[in-house]
Parts: sequence; structure tokens; C-alpha cells
Amino acid sequence: MDGEDDEVLPLVTDSEEEDVEDISDLEEVEDKKEDPAVGIEHEDVEEEKPIKQKKITEEKEIPKPTEKKPCIYGSDVGGKYIPPAKRLQMMGEKEDDIITRRHINGQLNRLSEDNMQSIVTILRDLCQKKSRGTVNDIIISLMLLQFDVADPIPERIISERVMLVAIVTSHTGVGLLASFTEKISQRFVDLFRARSGSSEDEGKNLNNFLNVICALYEIKSITKQLVYDAVDLFIEGDHLDEKEVELLLLVLRKVGFQLRSDGPVQMMKIIQHMRTYANTHPAEEGSRLKFMMDTIAAVQNNNIRKIRDYSVEVVDNRRKKVKTLSSVDLECLSDVKLQDLVNADEKGRWWLVGSAWQGQSQNEEKEDDKEIEIMNMEGISSQLIEAAKKLRMNTDIRRKIFFSAMTATDFQEAFETIQKIELKGKQEREIGNVLLEICQNQKTFNLFYFFLINKFCHFNRDYVVIVQCALWDRFKLLKEMSQRKKNNLSKLVTHLLLSSAITINCFKTIPFTEMDQTLVSFLRQVFVQLAQMSKSREELTAVFSEAKRSKKSGSSSQYRAVRLGLKLFVSHFMLKDKKFMANNQDLRELFDAVNGALVTSSS
Repeated sequence: MDGEDDEVLPLVTDSEEEDVEDISDLEEVEDKKEDPAVGIEHEDVEEEKPIKQKKITEEKEIPKPTEKKPCIYGSDVGGKYIPPAKRLQMMGEKEDDIITRRHINGQLNRLSEDNMQSIVTILRDLCQKKSRGTVNDIIISLMLLQFDVADPIPERIISERVMLVAIVTSHTGVGLLASFTEKISQRFVDLFRARSGSSEDEGKNLNNFLNVICALYEIKSITKQLVYDAVDLFIEGDHLDEKEVELLLLVLRKVGFQLRSDGPVQMMKIIQHMRTYANTHPAEEGSRLKFMMDTIAAVQNNNIRKIRDYSVEVVDNRRKKVKTLSSVDLECLSDVKLQDLVNADEKGRWWLVGSAWQGQSQNEEKEDDKEIEIMNMEGISSQLIEAAKKLRMNTDIRRKIFFSAMTATDFQEAFETIQKIELKGKQEREIGNVLLEICQNQKTFNLFYFFLINKFCHFNRDYVVIVQCALWDRFKLLKEMSQRKKNNLSKLVTHLLLSSAITINCFKTIPFTEMDQTLVSFLRQVFVQLAQMSKSREELTAVFSEAKRSKKSGSSSQYRAVRLGLKLFVSHFMLKDKKFMANNQDLRELFDAVNGALVTSSS
């Protein structure tokens, strides 16, 4: 009753005390009616109650009624708690999906490099039991929630999650990696555009998503194109604010050396742009910009020691971990541009097999037509266009490479022009095919194409594989070639071997135990030219030494098999062939030296 009196009684004065006592007496009577067990003890309370009521009413005031606050858990009923799983169910998510989400979230929370194999097994089994698309969407949505926070996420945590995506992709298909990269890129661009209008620091959300993109590139799940497109966002304006400098510094410190190795031409453009900006804006040069210029100098000079917290061993270990746990050798996502990922919902996803693709817009098609018209007008004669048709340059990529090589004044200009052509993924293979096709169809061997191919091979080791694949295709067609094409091809192979542009691994596909006369004549011609063009005995034997094996030449066992095949060929088809040795008696000592080098290497 005391609590009820506090809520309904107004403030009382001494003159109104008697009325209060009357009201108390009436309430006592009501209480006695409700409580049949009321005894004599209540009479003592009756005498003390008015005094107590007076004390309370003098000290306390009646509180004003307050508005009820809305429930933070989404309930309209006074403060009732609704569990997260129940809320998801109310929003339309199936109960089975809720259980799957909770299960995957638990696996992500305990993820580390040590237990990654067991978690990959669990996720792979989930994809087999349930809808693969649903599982992929849940994984991506949970990771996006973890990345999209204002606090900086440790680099180790980001790398572990990116590694998990790459490994699971190798087991379930490229859909997970493609969707993950798309969502990350779209969120990154949205955050960057949202902050472009203000200079306020809005947390580390942008840094976290850029770290994810760099981590994907670090383990070679994506190509350099996406990272360079992100960098172009930072430097496209006339002014660099502190956030843009911070983001650019993050890219240089994390994957700067890898970008320098994969795309040196684009890296040099960035370096030159930043140096020009630093020279033209001396007043804006702060400590962060100075630190970035020091980092750029370290990347340009390939000075890894100056980059703090950068470890080549850590990166190599992550790549080995991904390769070990992957079911197949997963190819990286094609050279998808950042703008293509952002506009994926409107234009489609050309990088996924079976996805719809709306193609280029009318404006882009007109721009491409203009480029072709300009190319046709700028010094390309009708004779070259007719020659391109005869050599089956039937695609735009092949024609661009052909015209770039044929219209250049020297091999350096041709190299730079071809580099400016935007080639995506497997399109780079056309460089080797087109250049070998042009070289073979020359009336006499032209050293211009050797210098150009040699430049590509020494520029990037990937072009060594491209040239070797093009040569393997040509070796299979030797029977169908004219003698002029065979001569040009043998001289090109000879020059490339002596210049260390390629290794003897280019003969890997030749069946040494089942050789026909065409193949024997071609290899004899190569060995004779090697002996004639080499300046010394040491230069000749160095071509067949173990030290010439590059990282792109395959395993040591494969390389040893090639040397054994060449040893069999030199011994049986050259040294033991009396007619051949009679015509090349002056070269016998050099052939013996080659045979000795092959014996030493194979042993």
C-alpha cells in the first residue's frame, strides 16, 4: 500500500493531515476485506501509518510519466527480447539457412592457418549437401560484415579469410571467388565515392577493403589490373588528400614489389606521376607524403629492406599453403577491370562462363570504331591490311599486334606499342603466335623479330612460357611447313637459346624415341647453327647446363628428361651418322663438347 500511496497522493500540508488520515482509514478497511487473515498486528500499523505517510509525502514528489523507448531488438511489445535467429526468421530467411549461417559464422570465428584444412573440409561438405549459391552468399555476407568496420583489421585476419576463399573456390568452382571479388570491389568503390566530397576521416573501412583486394592479389587470385585500377582512383584528381595518400601508401607497402614485377610499365607511370605531383605541390608536402615518396624510391630500386613489416617468406608461405590445400591449380580471375565489377549488375559478368553479357555500350563501340579508323589512317597501308588477311590475323587483338610490329621503326618502339594494347589473361598468348607467324613468313630471316621476342622474354618470365607454347605448336606442324619457314624457325630458336631468352625446355614436347625424318633434319639444323654461331666452346655448352634451368622451365626431373632425349639424339643421329659427320667434320669437337655437357648434366 505504501507504493500505491506514493504514486497517487499529492503533496500534503499540515492542514490537510486529517483528510489524509480519513483516506488511510478507508484504505485499511478495504485491505481488511481483501485479507481475511488480518490480525491485531495491523492495529499498530494503523497508528504509525499517518506519520510515515506524512514523512514520505513531504520528501518525495510524484514523478512525471515518461514516454516508452522503442525496443532495440525490434519488438513493439514493451521490451520483449527477440533472439537474432528469430528476427532473421521473421525477415523471411529459412530456418535451415539460419542454422547454416550460424554454423559458418562459428567456423569463421575460429579460423586460423593451423585449422584451415578442417574448416575447408566442413565448407566443402556444406556446398555438397546444400545449395552452393546459398552457402557462397552466406560466406560472402559474413565476411563483408567483418570487414566493413571503422576499426583497422589486422592484416593476418584478412589474409586468412582471403586464403580460405581461394581454397574453397578450388573445390567448389570459381563462383565464390568471382562473387567475393565483385562484392568487395563494389563496396570499396561505394565507400570511396561517399568520402570524395568531404575530407573528414570516416574510419578504416576503406583501408580494410583495400587490404582485402591486395591480399587477393598477393596470393595471385586476381591479376594486377584490379589493383592498378584502384590506384588510378587515388591519383586521377589534381589534388591528393591525406586519405588518398594513406591508401596509396598501403598498396605500395603491401604489394608494391609484386606490382613492379608484374607491371613495370604501369608502375613507372605511377612513380613519375607522384614525383611530378610532389615537385609541383611543395606547400602540401607533409610527413605522410614524404614517407610515401621514400617508399616509392624503395619500390623502384627493389630495396625490400626499407619496407617495414614486409616479409617475402610470409607471402611465399601463404601461397604454398593455398597451393597445398587446393584440389586443383586454380587460375586467377581474368583481367577484370574495376569498372566492370562495379557495373556487373547492369552489363553482366563476362568473366564467368554462362553469365549474361550485354556487351559494350553504343558510346564505347563508337570509340572503338574511331580507334580502328585512326589506326587505319595513321600510316597503315592497304598492303599491310591485305597481308594481315593472308596471315589469318582474323581478330582485333591479332591485327593490333601485327600492325604494331610491322609499322614500328625499331624493336623498342614495337615492344612499347604492343605493351600499350590492353590484353586480358589468355589474350597475351597471341603475342607469341603473331610474332612467330610473321617471322616464319619472311623471305629471309629477319633479326628484328629475334630482338623483339628476346625483349619480351627478358622483360617478364611469363612471356618465356608464351613463346615456348607457340614453339611447341610449330613443332607439331613441321611436316606441313615449307623449307623457308623451317629455316626461319630454326634460326630464331638458335638465337633465342644463345641469348638465354629460352632454355632447352622448348624441346620438351619432341618425341625423341619416335622421331621422323622431318624432325631429325630440323634438330640437326638447330645444332649446326648453335655450333656455328657460338663465340666459344663455353658459350655453346652453357646452353645445355643445369644452371640454365629457370623457374618457368618446369621441375628438375622434366628438365633432366629433355637432356637425356637430346643426348640420345646427338649420340645416335649426329655423332654415329657417318654421312652427317662427313659434311660437318669441322664441327665434330663442338658436338663432342655438347655430348659431354649433356652426359655431365644428366648424371
